[in-house]
Amino acid sequence: MKNINIVWFKRDLRLTDHQPMNLALADNTPTLLLYLFEPELLSDDHYDERHWRFVWQSINDMNQTLLNSNTKLVVLFKSALDAFRELNKRFRINSVYSYQEVGLEVTFARDRALAAWFKNAHIHWHESPYGAVVRGAIDRANWDAHWKTVMREPIESPDIEHGSLIPLELVDFDEEDLTPASWKSRKKGIQTGGSTLAWQTLESFFQDRGRHYYYQISKPLESRSACTRLSPILHGETSR
Repeated sequence: MKNINIVWFKRDLRLTDHQPMNLALADNTPTLLLYLFEPELLSDDHYDERHWRFVWQSINDMNQTLLNSNTKLVVLFKSALDAFRELNKRFRINSVYSYQEVGLEVTFARDRALAAWFKNAHIHWHESPYGAVVRGAIDRANWDAHWKTVMREPIESPDIEHGSLIPLELVDFDEEDLTPASWKSRKKGIQTGGSTLAWQTLESFFQDRGRHYYYQISKPLESRSACTRLSPILHGETSR
């Protein structure tokens, strides 16, 4: 049974500026890249089909890049606890690396249950802070200084080309494709997910569209192109 590390992707579907992946690869242990479509979130009213389509597109974009390293992001339609239990039977998990998720009660409850299971299974879970958010903070003391410290931290981009990523033949689990057909078709008027288009959108704002932002953002027609179009990208397409 092979000892592995796992990088668990959530709202951070990118291959640059990614501390958990950087830490996992620096350990020189074969690393599996994982994304979970969790039933608890798929049925949550905070999410709509357009959100999951965006995520699915982002995963496809990542996998196009990962093909050059003969690996892919493993996608499972399972609860986190079920997924890690199954993976720990298939491999022997040493450590799990992820960003700390700050959001819904359902994910907070999941993380508490998962942390208990990891501890019992002797699996180390390293959670990197997401942005400058402090989960469970009881006050705002020193918040401003903490934010400035985080913003000045160096960008950590993993060396995918030379990293010990588990090859395709070992991560093809022959799982049934449960992806809804509606996720696989682009919708007119809705931005497409993926870091490739995210960086193009950001660059076009810096180089062209942003020049007109001040004058056109208040105009109903012109603001459609003058605005940043970065809101979907804040899901984690370019940076934390």
